[in-house]
Amino acid sequence: MERSHDNPLKPTKGDHAHTVAKAVVAALGGPVGEFLGGLVRPPLEKRLEAWCAEVIRGLGELEKRSALNWSSLPANEEFISTVQHATQIAMRTHQEEKLEALRNAVLNVAVGTAPSTDLQLMFMIFVDAFTPWHLRMLKFLQDPKRSLSAAGKTLPANVTLYGAMGEALPIASLPEGFCEQVLLDLVNRSLVNTEDLQEGQALTSWPHVFLSREEAKEKRTTPLGDAFLAFIESPRL
Repeated sequence: MERSHDNPLKPTKGDHAHTVAKAVVAALGGPVGEFLGGLVRPPLEKRLEAWCAEVIRGLGELEKRSALNWSSLPANEEFISTVQHATQIAMRTHQEEKLEALRNAVLNVAVGTAPSTDLQLMFMIFVDAFTPWHLRMLKFLQDPKRSLSAAGKTLPANVTLYGAMGEALPIASLPEGFCEQVLLDLVNRSLVNTEDLQEGQALTSWPHVFLSREEAKEKRTTPLGDAFLAFIESPRL
């Protein structure tokens, strides 16, 4: 029996089994009990604890920088809603990049650097649906020059968009068609512009068209894409 996405915190039969196992561990006591206790704790419980610890740590760091009044958070309805939504999504993933994005979203709401509530909800849905590769590729498309510089790579005089991306990201190891689908997702959500898409040209072939070195390094995120990336990055204070 799997958890419903609508209620990811609902215990499963596996969690009930862990409850029984914990009772046995408690009866054993001592070092053996402590060792086994670490093995039988419900995976969901451990995941929730790790997520909450990261959020609390981030909030604590912001408070130290005088960017946050901790006592105001319980009365901040927008913050409470964001934490609840982000937590539900966090319980459905183990991928560090998505967890970091969710954590940063919570922190941005806490310090008042997040977009409107409607955009927040939309962006949360994006994080839930996206893979880490969506986030990596979108970040590359926002500033190819910076990504290539960080990777210590230079481009040839003529290169495709995917060729340029492949210099900064290990996309060659991905399944055939994966990158095309990721890019299609980003375009369909209005996060990436296709201003240089030729009339009648298929979107899937667009990134395989040869460009000049400078054209390949042009920014391709939309204002909505920039707002999404700002929401899932550490607060800019």
